[in-house]
Amino acid sequence: TKRKLKELKADMTAAKKAWKEEEDNKTLKKAFKRSRKLYREALEEEKKSDASDDKPAEKSCLKTLKKEMLSAKKQWKKKESDKTLKKEFKRAKKLYMEAKALQQNENPGGLEEKNDKDLENSKESTSNPEVTDQKGNNVPADTDVSKDNHESNERGINSNLAGTSNSGSNRVFVANLSYSIDEETLRSVFKSVQGDIVSIKWGEDKSTGEFKGYAHVDFSSPSAAADALVLSGTEVLGREMRLELSENNGPASKQSSACYAPSHPTQPVANPENVDRCFVGNLNWKIDKETLLSAFESIGIKAEHVFWVTDKQTGDFYGSSFVTFQSGADAAMAVAYSDAGLQILKRPVKIQFSPHKNGVKTVENRKQPLRETSARPEGGTKTAFFGNLSFNLEEEQLRQFCEPAKIKEIRWLYHKDSGNFKGAGFAEFTEASEVDEVIKKNGMNLVGRPVRIDYA
Repeated sequence: TKRKLKELKADMTAAKKAWKEEEDNKTLKKAFKRSRKLYREALEEEKKSDASDDKPAEKSCLKTLKKEMLSAKKQWKKKESDKTLKKEFKRAKKLYMEAKALQQNENPGGLEEKNDKDLENSKESTSNPEVTDQKGNNVPADTDVSKDNHESNERGINSNLAGTSNSGSNRVFVANLSYSIDEETLRSVFKSVQGDIVSIKWGEDKSTGEFKGYAHVDFSSPSAAADALVLSGTEVLGREMRLELSENNGPASKQSSACYAPSHPTQPVANPENVDRCFVGNLNWKIDKETLLSAFESIGIKAEHVFWVTDKQTGDFYGSSFVTFQSGADAAMAVAYSDAGLQILKRPVKIQFSPHKNGVKTVENRKQPLRETSARPEGGTKTAFFGNLSFNLEEEQLRQFCEPAKIKEIRWLYHKDSGNFKGAGFAEFTEASEVDEVIKKNGMNLVGRPVRIDYA
Protein backbone atom coordinates (compact mmCIF):
# COMPACT_ATOMS: atom_id res chain seq x y z
CA THR A 1 0.00 0.00 0.00
CA LYS A 2 2.84 2.39 0.84
CA ARG A 3 4.45 1.70 -2.51
CA LYS A 4 1.17 2.28 -4.34
CA LEU A 5 0.75 5.57 -2.50
CA LYS A 6 4.20 6.74 -3.57
CA GLU A 7 3.48 5.82 -7.18
CA LEU A 8 0.18 7.71 -7.12
CA LYS A 9 1.88 10.74 -5.61
CA ALA A 10 4.58 10.62 -8.29
CA ASP A 11 1.90 10.43 -11.00
CA MET A 12 0.07 13.38 -9.46
CA THR A 13 3.26 15.47 -9.25
CA ALA A 14 4.13 14.72 -12.87
CA ALA A 15 0.61 15.56 -14.03
CA LYS A 16 0.67 18.84 -12.13
CA LYS A 17 4.04 19.79 -13.60
CA ALA A 18 2.79 19.08 -17.11
CA TRP A 19 -0.33 21.16 -16.55
CA LYS A 20 1.59 24.10 -15.02
CA GLU A 21 3.79 24.25 -18.10
CA GLU A 22 0.68 24.66 -20.23
CA GLU A 23 -2.08 26.01 -17.98
CA ASP A 24 -4.48 26.70 -20.88
CA ASN A 25 -4.62 22.99 -21.70
CA LYS A 26 -7.83 21.68 -20.11
CA THR A 27 -6.97 18.06 -20.90
CA LEU A 28 -3.78 18.30 -18.80
CA LYS A 29 -5.73 19.99 -16.03
CA LYS A 30 -8.31 17.19 -15.96
CA ALA A 31 -5.52 14.62 -15.91
CA PHE A 32 -3.96 16.36 -12.93
CA LYS A 33 -7.28 16.51 -11.06
CA ARG A 34 -7.93 12.83 -11.76
CA SER A 35 -4.48 11.78 -10.50
CA ARG A 36 -4.88 13.99 -7.44
CA LYS A 37 -8.25 12.42 -6.66
CA LEU A 38 -6.78 8.90 -6.90
CA TYR A 39 -3.91 9.88 -4.62
CA ARG A 40 -6.19 11.46 -2.03
CA GLU A 41 -8.53 8.47 -2.03
CA ALA A 42 -5.59 6.13 -1.47
CA LEU A 43 -4.24 8.42 1.24
CA GLU A 44 -7.62 8.46 2.98
CA GLU A 45 -7.79 4.66 2.89
CA GLU A 46 -4.35 4.42 4.46
CA LYS A 47 -5.34 6.89 7.19
CA LYS A 48 -8.43 4.84 8.03
CA SER A 49 -6.44 1.62 8.20
CA ASP A 50 -3.83 3.20 10.47
CA ALA A 51 -6.29 5.15 12.66
CA SER A 52 -6.65 2.43 15.29
CA ASP A 53 -2.97 1.75 15.91
CA ASP A 54 -0.99 4.73 14.64
CA LYS A 55 -1.83 7.67 16.92
CA PRO A 56 1.78 8.91 17.22
CA ALA A 57 2.00 9.01 13.41
CA GLU A 58 -1.20 11.11 13.30
CA LYS A 59 0.30 13.64 15.68
CA SER A 60 3.48 13.75 13.63
CA CYS A 61 1.43 14.28 10.46
CA LEU A 62 -0.51 17.10 12.14
CA LYS A 63 2.71 18.83 13.16
CA THR A 64 4.05 18.49 9.63
CA LEU A 65 0.87 19.98 8.14
CA LYS A 66 0.99 22.86 10.59
CA LYS A 67 4.63 23.50 9.75
CA GLU A 68 3.84 23.50 6.02
CA MET A 69 0.91 25.87 6.59
CA LEU A 70 3.01 28.35 8.57
CA SER A 71 5.75 28.18 5.95
CA ALA A 72 3.22 28.85 3.17
CA LYS A 73 1.80 31.78 5.12
CA LYS A 74 5.27 33.23 5.63
CA GLN A 75 5.99 33.04 1.89
CA TRP A 76 2.67 34.69 1.04
CA LYS A 77 3.15 37.51 3.59
CA LYS A 78 6.45 38.36 1.92
CA LYS A 79 4.57 38.94 -1.33
CA GLU A 80 0.88 39.45 -0.57
CA SER A 81 0.02 40.51 -4.14
CA ASP A 82 0.92 37.02 -5.40
CA LYS A 83 -2.39 35.14 -5.64
CA THR A 84 -0.61 31.83 -6.28
CA LEU A 85 1.16 32.03 -2.91
CA LYS A 86 -2.12 33.00 -1.24
CA LYS A 87 -3.89 29.98 -2.76
CA GLU A 88 -1.04 27.73 -1.62
CA PHE A 89 -1.40 29.06 1.93
CA LYS A 90 -5.18 28.52 1.87
CA ARG A 91 -4.67 24.98 0.56
CA ALA A 92 -2.14 24.19 3.29
CA LYS A 93 -4.41 25.73 5.91
CA LYS A 94 -7.37 23.67 4.70
CA LEU A 95 -5.36 20.43 4.88
CA TYR A 96 -4.21 21.28 8.41
CA MET A 97 -7.70 22.21 9.60
CA GLU A 98 -9.20 19.04 8.11
CA ALA A 99 -6.58 16.91 9.84
CA LYS A 100 -7.14 18.83 13.06
CA ALA A 101 -10.90 18.33 12.85
CA LEU A 102 -10.41 14.62 12.20
CA GLN A 103 -8.28 14.30 15.31
CA GLN A 104 -10.80 16.33 17.31
CA ASN A 105 -13.66 14.05 16.27
CA GLU A 106 -11.69 11.00 17.36
CA ASN A 107 -10.87 12.46 20.79
CA PRO A 108 -13.50 15.10 21.70
CA GLY A 109 -13.06 14.66 25.45
CA GLY A 110 -9.38 15.41 25.30
CA LEU A 111 -10.02 18.51 23.20
CA GLU A 112 -12.58 19.90 25.65
CA GLU A 113 -10.05 19.45 28.41
CA LYS A 114 -7.39 21.19 26.29
CA ASN A 115 -9.75 24.07 25.50
CA ASP A 116 -10.51 24.60 29.17
CA LYS A 117 -6.81 24.54 29.97
CA ASP A 118 -6.15 27.12 27.25
CA LEU A 119 -8.80 29.38 28.72
CA GLU A 120 -7.45 29.00 32.25
CA ASN A 121 -3.80 29.48 31.22
CA SER A 122 -4.70 32.71 29.43
CA LYS A 123 -5.95 34.29 32.65
CA GLU A 124 -3.59 35.90 35.14
CA SER A 125 -4.05 35.54 38.85
CA THR A 126 -5.43 38.60 40.65
CA SER A 127 -6.43 39.53 44.16
CA ASN A 128 -10.12 39.46 43.22
CA PRO A 129 -12.40 36.74 44.62
CA GLU A 130 -12.40 33.48 42.70
CA VAL A 131 -15.42 31.80 41.15
CA THR A 132 -15.98 28.18 40.19
CA ASP A 133 -16.36 27.17 36.56
CA GLN A 134 -18.56 24.37 35.20
CA LYS A 135 -15.89 21.75 35.96
CA GLY A 136 -15.40 22.83 39.54
CA ASN A 137 -12.08 24.58 38.89
CA ASN A 138 -11.32 27.88 40.65
CA VAL A 139 -10.72 30.73 38.22
CA PRO A 140 -10.32 34.47 38.93
CA ALA A 141 -13.39 36.64 38.41
CA ASP A 142 -11.34 39.50 36.88
CA THR A 143 -9.02 38.36 34.10
CA ASP A 144 -7.08 39.63 31.10
CA VAL A 145 -7.12 37.52 27.94
CA SER A 146 -5.38 39.99 25.67
CA LYS A 147 -1.82 39.21 26.84
CA ASP A 148 -1.70 35.43 26.65
CA ASN A 149 -2.85 32.63 24.38
CA HIS A 150 -5.99 34.37 23.14
CA GLU A 151 -4.28 36.18 20.27
CA SER A 152 -6.89 36.73 17.61
CA ASN A 153 -7.22 38.06 14.10
CA GLU A 154 -8.78 41.26 15.48
CA ARG A 155 -5.67 43.32 14.64
CA GLY A 156 -4.93 45.89 17.30
CA ILE A 157 -8.25 45.42 19.09
CA ASN A 158 -7.93 45.07 22.86
CA SER A 159 -9.89 42.21 24.39
CA ASN A 160 -9.26 42.92 28.08
CA LEU A 161 -11.65 40.93 30.15
CA ALA A 162 -13.11 42.68 33.16
CA GLY A 163 -15.18 41.37 36.03
CA THR A 164 -18.89 41.78 36.32
CA SER A 165 -18.39 44.91 38.38
CA ASN A 166 -17.72 46.90 35.20
CA SER A 167 -21.30 48.14 34.76
CA GLY A 168 -20.35 50.64 32.03
CA SER A 169 -19.28 48.04 29.45
CA ASN A 170 -21.45 46.88 26.58
CA ARG A 171 -19.09 44.00 25.68
CA VAL A 172 -19.50 40.42 26.90
CA PHE A 173 -16.78 37.77 26.83
CA VAL A 174 -18.31 34.39 25.84
CA ALA A 175 -16.16 31.33 26.60
CA ASN A 176 -16.37 27.53 26.28
CA LEU A 177 -18.07 27.67 22.89
CA SER A 178 -18.45 24.69 20.59
CA TYR A 179 -16.04 24.60 17.66
CA SER A 180 -19.00 24.16 15.30
CA ILE A 181 -20.86 27.31 16.39
CA ASP A 182 -21.65 30.06 13.88
CA GLU A 183 -22.82 33.68 14.14
CA GLU A 184 -26.49 32.86 13.51
CA THR A 185 -26.54 30.30 16.32
CA LEU A 186 -24.82 32.64 18.79
CA ARG A 187 -27.18 35.50 17.96
CA SER A 188 -30.20 33.24 18.51
CA VAL A 189 -28.95 32.49 22.04
CA PHE A 190 -29.28 36.18 22.96
CA LYS A 191 -32.74 36.74 21.42
CA SER A 192 -34.27 37.20 24.87
CA VAL A 193 -31.90 40.09 25.70
CA GLN A 194 -33.51 43.55 25.61
CA GLY A 195 -31.04 45.07 23.15
CA ASP A 196 -29.36 44.45 19.81
CA ILE A 197 -26.04 42.76 19.09
CA VAL A 198 -23.78 45.29 17.35
CA SER A 199 -20.94 42.95 16.45
CA ILE A 200 -19.34 39.58 17.22
CA LYS A 201 -15.55 39.14 17.25
CA TRP A 202 -14.39 35.51 17.17
CA GLY A 203 -11.22 34.55 19.01
CA GLU A 204 -8.81 32.92 16.56
CA ASP A 205 -5.20 31.83 16.64
CA LYS A 206 -3.07 34.59 15.08
CA SER A 207 -0.89 32.17 13.12
CA THR A 208 -3.34 29.49 11.97
CA GLY A 209 -6.72 31.25 12.09
CA GLU A 210 -7.99 28.33 14.18
CA PHE A 211 -11.05 29.12 16.32
CA LYS A 212 -10.13 29.17 20.03
CA GLY A 213 -13.59 28.54 21.47
CA TYR A 214 -14.46 32.07 22.63
CA ALA A 215 -15.87 35.35 21.32
CA HIS A 216 -16.48 38.99 22.27
CA VAL A 217 -20.06 40.17 21.75
CA ASP A 218 -20.83 43.91 21.64
CA PHE A 219 -24.38 44.91 22.60
CA SER A 220 -26.16 48.18 21.91
CA SER A 221 -25.99 49.27 25.56
CA PRO A 222 -24.39 48.36 28.90
CA SER A 223 -27.80 47.36 30.26
CA ALA A 224 -28.24 44.85 27.43
CA ALA A 225 -24.80 43.40 28.16
CA ALA A 226 -25.73 43.09 31.85
CA ASP A 227 -28.98 41.32 30.94
CA ALA A 228 -27.06 38.84 28.78
CA LEU A 229 -25.04 37.64 31.78
CA VAL A 230 -28.04 35.71 33.13
CA LEU A 231 -27.54 33.29 30.23
CA SER A 232 -24.17 32.17 31.59
CA GLY A 233 -24.24 28.39 31.95
CA THR A 234 -26.69 27.92 29.08
CA GLU A 235 -25.93 24.80 27.07
CA VAL A 236 -25.25 25.58 23.41
CA LEU A 237 -24.36 22.75 21.01
CA GLY A 238 -23.52 20.48 23.92
CA ARG A 239 -21.35 22.92 25.91
CA GLU A 240 -22.19 25.29 28.76
CA MET A 241 -21.03 28.76 27.75
CA ARG A 242 -19.46 31.12 30.30
CA LEU A 243 -20.21 34.84 30.20
CA GLU A 244 -18.41 37.78 31.78
CA LEU A 245 -18.38 41.51 31.11
CA SER A 246 -15.37 42.71 29.15
CA GLU A 247 -13.94 46.21 28.80
CA ASN A 248 -14.28 48.12 25.54
CA ASN A 249 -12.20 51.22 24.97
CA GLY A 250 -14.80 53.69 23.73
CA PRO A 251 -16.81 56.41 25.46
CA ALA A 252 -20.01 55.56 23.59
CA SER A 253 -21.87 52.35 24.27
CA LYS A 254 -21.97 51.30 20.60
CA GLN A 255 -18.41 52.31 19.86
CA SER A 256 -15.99 49.57 18.79
CA SER A 257 -12.84 49.09 20.84
CA ALA A 258 -10.89 49.71 17.62
CA CYS A 259 -12.37 53.18 17.37
CA TYR A 260 -12.22 56.22 19.67
CA ALA A 261 -13.80 59.60 19.11
CA PRO A 262 -13.10 62.44 21.61
CA SER A 263 -16.42 64.00 20.58
CA HIS A 264 -19.38 62.98 18.44
CA PRO A 265 -20.42 65.39 15.66
CA THR A 266 -24.16 65.99 15.40
CA GLN A 267 -24.04 67.14 11.77
CA PRO A 268 -22.04 65.97 8.71
CA VAL A 269 -19.81 68.43 6.86
CA ALA A 270 -21.05 70.01 3.64
CA ASN A 271 -21.01 67.65 0.66
CA PRO A 272 -22.78 69.45 -2.21
CA GLU A 273 -21.61 66.98 -4.88
CA ASN A 274 -22.72 64.00 -2.77
CA VAL A 275 -19.29 62.34 -3.02
CA ASP A 276 -19.40 58.88 -1.43
CA ARG A 277 -15.67 58.04 -1.49
CA CYS A 278 -12.96 59.28 0.87
CA PHE A 279 -9.21 59.03 1.26
CA VAL A 280 -8.38 57.65 4.72
CA GLY A 281 -4.80 58.25 5.81
CA ASN A 282 -2.48 57.66 8.79
CA LEU A 283 -3.85 54.17 9.37
CA ASN A 284 -2.27 51.67 11.73
CA TRP A 285 -0.02 49.23 9.85
CA LYS A 286 -1.82 46.28 11.48
CA ILE A 287 -5.30 47.26 10.34
CA ASP A 288 -7.41 44.98 8.16
CA LYS A 289 -10.62 45.43 6.21
CA GLU A 290 -12.91 43.98 8.87
CA THR A 291 -11.47 46.23 11.58
CA LEU A 292 -11.76 49.37 9.46
CA LEU A 293 -15.35 48.65 8.40
CA SER A 294 -16.45 47.76 11.94
CA ALA A 295 -14.79 50.92 13.30
CA PHE A 296 -16.96 53.05 11.03
CA GLU A 297 -20.02 50.91 11.79
CA SER A 298 -19.54 51.43 15.53
CA ILE A 299 -20.11 55.18 15.09
CA GLY A 300 -23.10 54.70 12.80
CA ILE A 301 -21.31 55.07 9.45
CA LYS A 302 -21.86 52.50 6.70
CA ALA A 303 -18.81 51.73 4.54
CA GLU A 304 -18.98 49.29 1.62
CA HIS A 305 -15.58 48.94 -0.04
CA VAL A 306 -11.94 49.40 0.97
CA PHE A 307 -9.09 49.83 -1.49
CA TRP A 308 -5.65 49.69 0.17
CA VAL A 309 -2.89 51.94 -1.17
CA THR A 310 0.21 49.79 -1.67
CA ASP A 311 3.59 50.01 -3.38
CA LYS A 312 3.22 48.74 -6.95
CA GLN A 313 6.60 47.00 -6.90
CA THR A 314 6.75 45.50 -3.41
CA GLY A 315 3.08 45.45 -2.41
CA ASP A 316 3.97 47.14 0.91
CA PHE A 317 1.08 48.91 2.63
CA TYR A 318 1.37 52.71 2.68
CA GLY A 319 -0.90 53.21 5.70
CA SER A 320 -3.76 54.68 3.69
CA SER A 321 -6.80 53.62 1.71
CA PHE A 322 -9.78 54.75 -0.33
CA VAL A 323 -13.11 53.90 1.30
CA THR A 324 -16.42 53.91 -0.56
CA PHE A 325 -19.36 54.58 1.76
CA GLN A 326 -23.00 53.62 1.41
CA SER A 327 -24.01 57.21 0.74
CA GLY A 328 -22.66 60.74 0.44
CA ALA A 329 -24.12 61.46 3.88
CA ASP A 330 -22.03 58.66 5.41
CA ALA A 331 -18.90 60.01 3.72
CA ALA A 332 -19.64 63.52 5.00
CA MET A 333 -20.11 62.23 8.54
CA ALA A 334 -16.80 60.33 8.31
CA VAL A 335 -15.05 63.60 7.40
CA ALA A 336 -16.80 65.30 10.33
CA TYR A 337 -15.51 62.62 12.74
CA SER A 338 -12.01 63.04 11.31
CA ASP A 339 -12.18 66.78 12.01
CA ALA A 340 -13.26 65.91 15.57
CA GLY A 341 -10.12 63.80 16.15
CA LEU A 342 -11.31 60.26 15.28
CA GLN A 343 -8.80 57.53 16.20
CA ILE A 344 -8.72 54.01 14.80
CA LEU A 345 -6.39 51.52 16.50
CA LYS A 346 -5.00 54.38 18.59
CA ARG A 347 -3.98 56.52 15.60
CA PRO A 348 -5.69 59.78 14.57
CA VAL A 349 -6.88 59.20 11.01
CA LYS A 350 -7.17 61.85 8.31
CA ILE A 351 -10.28 61.56 6.15
CA GLN A 352 -10.88 63.68 3.03
CA PHE A 353 -13.34 63.52 0.16
CA SER A 354 -11.95 61.75 -2.91
CA PRO A 355 -14.37 61.77 -5.88
CA HIS A 356 -14.30 58.74 -8.15
CA LYS A 357 -12.44 59.08 -11.39
CA ASN A 358 -14.35 59.37 -14.68
CA GLY A 359 -17.11 61.25 -12.93
CA VAL A 360 -18.39 58.33 -10.86
CA LYS A 361 -19.46 60.08 -7.67
CA THR A 362 -22.14 58.09 -5.88
CA VAL A 363 -23.01 54.53 -5.08
CA GLU A 364 -26.22 54.86 -7.08
CA ASN A 365 -24.32 56.09 -10.17
CA ARG A 366 -21.32 53.81 -10.47
CA LYS A 367 -21.71 52.63 -14.03
CA GLN A 368 -19.12 54.36 -16.19
CA PRO A 369 -18.07 52.31 -19.26
CA LEU A 370 -14.34 52.42 -19.88
CA ARG A 371 -14.77 51.68 -23.57
CA GLU A 372 -17.25 50.05 -25.89
CA THR A 373 -17.37 46.28 -25.81
CA SER A 374 -16.48 44.30 -28.89
CA ALA A 375 -19.17 42.79 -31.11
CA ARG A 376 -20.84 39.65 -29.80
CA PRO A 377 -19.26 36.57 -31.42
CA GLU A 378 -21.51 34.58 -33.72
CA GLY A 379 -23.31 32.05 -31.56
CA GLY A 380 -22.07 33.77 -28.42
CA THR A 381 -19.31 32.71 -26.03
CA LYS A 382 -19.19 31.28 -22.52
CA THR A 383 -16.01 33.18 -21.60
CA ALA A 384 -15.64 36.83 -20.62
CA PHE A 385 -12.55 38.99 -20.20
CA PHE A 386 -12.19 41.13 -17.06
CA GLY A 387 -9.70 44.02 -16.90
CA ASN A 388 -8.78 46.94 -14.64
CA LEU A 389 -9.27 44.66 -11.63
CA SER A 390 -8.16 45.61 -8.15
CA PHE A 391 -5.01 43.83 -6.94
CA ASN A 392 -6.92 43.10 -3.71
CA LEU A 393 -9.75 41.33 -5.55
CA GLU A 394 -10.74 37.93 -4.19
CA GLU A 395 -12.19 35.17 -6.36
CA GLU A 396 -15.39 35.11 -4.29
CA GLN A 397 -15.90 38.85 -4.84
CA LEU A 398 -15.82 38.39 -8.61
CA ARG A 399 -18.30 35.53 -8.35
CA GLN A 400 -20.68 37.65 -6.27
CA PHE A 401 -20.31 40.58 -8.68
CA CYS A 402 -21.41 38.40 -11.59
CA GLU A 403 -24.45 36.89 -9.86
CA PRO A 404 -26.97 35.58 -10.79
CA ALA A 405 -24.63 34.32 -13.52
CA LYS A 406 -22.61 31.32 -12.34
CA ILE A 407 -18.85 31.20 -12.94
CA LYS A 408 -17.46 27.73 -13.66
CA GLU A 409 -13.79 28.64 -13.71
CA ILE A 410 -11.55 31.70 -13.28
CA ARG A 411 -8.10 32.10 -14.83
CA TRP A 412 -6.05 35.04 -13.57
CA LEU A 413 -3.33 36.61 -15.72
CA TYR A 414 0.19 37.00 -14.31
CA HIS A 415 3.39 38.64 -15.55
CA LYS A 416 5.71 35.98 -16.97
CA ASP A 417 8.84 37.48 -15.43
CA SER A 418 7.71 38.70 -12.00
CA GLY A 419 4.72 36.43 -11.45
CA ASN A 420 2.69 39.42 -10.24
CA PHE A 421 -1.04 39.64 -10.87
CA LYS A 422 -1.78 41.78 -13.96
CA GLY A 423 -5.19 42.97 -12.77
CA ALA A 424 -7.01 40.95 -15.44
CA GLY A 425 -8.35 37.50 -16.11
CA PHE A 426 -10.90 35.29 -17.87
CA ALA A 427 -14.05 33.76 -16.41
CA GLU A 428 -15.91 30.84 -17.94
CA PHE A 429 -19.69 30.66 -17.40
CA THR A 430 -22.21 27.85 -17.83
CA GLU A 431 -24.19 29.57 -20.59
CA ALA A 432 -23.41 32.12 -23.31
CA SER A 433 -26.52 34.07 -22.26
CA GLU A 434 -24.91 34.62 -18.85
CA VAL A 435 -21.94 36.32 -20.49
CA ASP A 436 -24.35 38.62 -22.33
CA GLU A 437 -25.83 39.70 -18.99
CA VAL A 438 -22.46 40.15 -17.29
CA ILE A 439 -21.22 42.31 -20.20
CA LYS A 440 -23.92 44.83 -19.24
CA LYS A 441 -21.98 45.46 -16.00
CA ASN A 442 -19.00 46.82 -17.93
CA GLY A 443 -17.73 49.93 -16.13
CA MET A 444 -19.41 49.20 -12.81
CA ASN A 445 -17.46 49.54 -9.58
CA LEU A 446 -15.79 46.39 -8.26
CA VAL A 447 -13.67 46.76 -5.12
CA GLY A 448 -13.15 50.45 -5.77
CA ARG A 449 -12.36 50.26 -9.50
CA PRO A 450 -14.53 50.48 -12.65
CA VAL A 451 -14.11 47.03 -14.18
CA ARG A 452 -13.72 46.44 -17.91
CA ILE A 453 -15.68 43.47 -19.24
CA ASP A 454 -15.65 42.16 -22.80
CA TYR A 455 -16.29 39.04 -24.85
CA ALA A 456 -13.31 36.71 -24.90
